[in-house]
Amino acid sequence: MMSLTEYLKRFGRITKIIAGALGAIPVIGRLSGITSIAPPLNTHYFFIYIFFFLAILAITYSTKDAKLWRRSWATPVALGIIFLIGLVAFFAYIYAFESTVRCIYIESLEETDCVIVGTERSEFSKKEYTNLTDVEMLRQHGYRDTDIRKLWRPASVTRSRVFMAVSYFLMVLSLVEISCIFVLKSYLDEQGLNRKSM
Repeated sequence: MMSLTEYLKRFGRITKIIAGALGAIPVIGRLSGITSIAPPLNTHYFFIYIFFFLAILAITYSTKDAKLWRRSWATPVALGIIFLIGLVAFFAYIYAFESTVRCIYIESLEETDCVIVGTERSEFSKKEYTNLTDVEMLRQHGYRDTDIRKLWRPASVTRSRVFMAVSYFLMVLSLVEISCIFVLKSYLDEQGLNRKSM
């Protein structure tokens, strides 16, 4: 039976390969004009992500002895479903990024700061900043959280952030679950070979 330590070691080896493949993402981001692939979310969103990350590891490990995994169709079906979820989440995230993330270049600091805005402007911004783009409006009024919620409807800002967080986490956690399944599959394949050699 695979111990938790062995499970985590195998998972670590697979995630190194995935991390290497994802190393190209910042380059792709620069070429496409996106300065950062990670969403500019508040810290508490990432605590939620860590919770789900650990939960996926634990839940998948708890199914290691399930007879379902020994059926030939189980792994391809599970991987296909999770891949589709991840693919949909990826396109949803790109859509959310393009629709609601605004980046402001700060000349004095020579850096770019990105924020998540809403999809519906407030009555105040419609009246005061009629002909300005989102970035121009943020430069003039400010881009702190209180400023953003004044320029866009607060409910709209919250929806944008939740949608971005959910799509991003589903995209990343799909990769995590795929890694977990590969770990289980490699373990079960080894167990099968060991039984045949006996």
